[in-house]
Amino acid sequence: MASVALRPGRFFKDSSSEARSEFLKAAGNLRDNYRFAHTNVESLVNECGDNGKGITLLPTNQFEEKTVASTEQKMTSGKIKKFTQENVFGICPHVTEDNKDLVQGKDLLMAYYDVDCEKNAKGSSYWRNRVMMVAKKPLDAEHKVNFAVASRETSNPELSDFGLEGTAGEIPVVAIRTAKGEKFVMQGELSRDGKALQRFPQDYFDGNLKRYLKSESVPESHDGPIKVVVAENFDEIVNNEDKDVLIEFYAPWCGHCKNLEPK
Repeated sequence: MASVALRPGRFFKDSSSEARSEFLKAAGNLRDNYRFAHTNVESLVNECGDNGKGITLLPTNQFEEKTVASTEQKMTSGKIKKFTQENVFGICPHVTEDNKDLVQGKDLLMAYYDVDCEKNAKGSSYWRNRVMMVAKKPLDAEHKVNFAVASRETSNPELSDFGLEGTAGEIPVVAIRTAKGEKFVMQGELSRDGKALQRFPQDYFDGNLKRYLKSESVPESHDGPIKVVVAENFDEIVNNEDKDVLIEFYAPWCGHCKNLEPK
């Protein structure tokens, strides 16, 4: 659980101050996911080096800055919440079972490899730094994708979603899952100079990537009045706005269903 601390300084000289009230309101809304604290201990305030004004975030991401300070002059509970959620995981978090639900819900580029911050901190940092090189560069002013890393060993369900189950080796495999659930897999290896990784999100922004779908092959013959739809051609046929479509979903192992198979 990440920690968020308010350095009150003059803000909390009055226990009924607006700043204190807004901070406690934000803390109440987010307390299930983050720890909040405030202090008027002078030695702690001085460590922050800004006269005790504003908010300091203490992220859980051990690879990045130990603290992140807000530049807002006047904090409201809404601004505190936004600042916390946007910065608590850093630029490139290590996604685990404990935090993955908080990271999801946005376009996310993930690098999967043998992340082990305790037994192999150097190797874990090396590949994460390659991802960070790209994450820090401006890619597209109109689009945004978030970056993260995850352990290959503990991400089998996610890797299976991308058709990457069973992958092994030192070099990470990389994929994008969008907020809408669409999936894109980077082809080729993550090069040490980062160029392949930099092209991948740009190709995504430019619409040059083909979505990954777990799908049977599209039937070779499609001339009859009844079409066989698989994941690969579902949008083309079923979601065609120019036609009315009646579709039957059936289980191929069900005897009754087999009687409805196209002849």
